[in-house]
Amino acid sequence: MKTKTNMKMLKLTILVIAMFQMPTLAISPAISKIMSQFGKELATVQTALQIPNLISPFAAILSSIIVAKSKGRLPKKYVIIFGLGCIVAAATGIVLFSTQFWTLYLWGALIGIAIGLFIPTTASLMMDSFDEDGVRVISGQQTSFINIGGIIMSILGGLLADVIWFGGYLTFYFGVPIIILCVIFLPARTSAKDAVSTETEAKAAGEDKSKFNWNVAFYGVCIFFFMMCSNVSGTNLSVYVIDQLKIGTAGTTGYISAVQMLGGACSGMLFSKLSSRFRDYMIPIAFLTLCVGFTVLGTANSLVMVFIGAFLTGSAMSMCMPQCMFSISLYVDEHSSTFANAISSSIAPSLGGFLSPVIFTPLTTALFGKAISSRYLFLACVTLCLCVLLFVIMTARKKGGKAKGWS
Repeated sequence: MKTKTNMKMLKLTILVIAMFQMPTLAISPAISKIMSQFGKELATVQTALQIPNLISPFAAILSSIIVAKSKGRLPKKYVIIFGLGCIVAAATGIVLFSTQFWTLYLWGALIGIAIGLFIPTTASLMMDSFDEDGVRVISGQQTSFINIGGIIMSILGGLLADVIWFGGYLTFYFGVPIIILCVIFLPARTSAKDAVSTETEAKAAGEDKSKFNWNVAFYGVCIFFFMMCSNVSGTNLSVYVIDQLKIGTAGTTGYISAVQMLGGACSGMLFSKLSSRFRDYMIPIAFLTLCVGFTVLGTANSLVMVFIGAFLTGSAMSMCMPQCMFSISLYVDEHSSTFANAISSSIAPSLGGFLSPVIFTPLTTALFGKAISSRYLFLACVTLCLCVLLFVIMTARKKGGKAKGWS
């Protein structure tokens, strides 16, 4: 039975889980330290740390299929708990068994499995449990909590990385109290009555949301390109600040990452009002904000400019991701939400994040050398082009009646 207290605690638990949704941010400040520890090049370390993004889509697809086939016999609650447990197990593995570089791939794979399990499943549970207005509100709040968690993990990860190279991984133990909250407050299953009612209403309106909708794929593509571009900011900050600009340490990078997350938190708090007004235009606006952020970073000659650029790139994240997830929610029901959220929360962002250093690092190195500033300016041009293209596409979708939520 859904009481106000139950729904409040469910919402709180979902938001607390969101604080743990970007665990790899705690590792980014240590990239320079990892390079020194194992004697590896930047591109090699970046690729190793992106292994979670390579593995998580497969875990997300597998879990979505299993949950769908179980028809309620495997509650989403337990998938989330198991995923969070994998994060804690990976942290333990890193601490105890990480004397060789190849172990980063092994534990990174476990982190990827964890992310692929608990992130899309939590998003699916959120869509199953709240109505359209509730999803719009909690999507923005969730993004703010993701960034608040990112602030905590970035600062703490940077400080711990100054002590020992794997210090950032120690922040994964925050997963333990979150698991306890999940055990207590997440529902073992959503209301069957609500599910039947939703499905009946959809069919009465001549719309079967239980089938895959290609609009979901469209928003997934938007997320893919956004993450491929935005990921360049965080994965290059450590080397940029420490080695190129020579204006800080791993701890400084942690603070910069925290400011980036602060930008996301502030933007997330405003998301509901902005989304109500601009709708899908929030996505090209996000790319434009990312363009400005990269421009500031690429021309930075002081920590102040780096902080401003990081704040802007972080703000863009909380414009694009929640808007895409909210738009996707308009095309799915309880039966199709798990796979749809596997696309939006894991497959698209993870593949984009993994391919980011694989594509942009060697490409910009070949074109401009190893200067990170040139890489940032190149991405400013790329994101500006994508902004214009998406603005045209969104306008066409609105006029053609393909986009929902404009009434």
